[in-house]
Amino acid sequence: MIVADRQDLAGRLSDVDDRFAQVDTPLDRLEVGQAEMRDVLTRIAATIGA
Repeated sequence: MIVADRQDLAGRLSDVDDRFAQVDTPLDRLEVGQAEMRDVLTRIAATIGA
């Protein structure tokens, strides 16, 4: 389970890097990063049952 989650997270981080490459301004990058962080925190909370 943890290994699969780590692999999934690594794939998602790669996707974020790709999206960062597609945006032009720091504000756009911040928005992409915030959306990803919300998603990651939601998944962590669901995993630990919070």
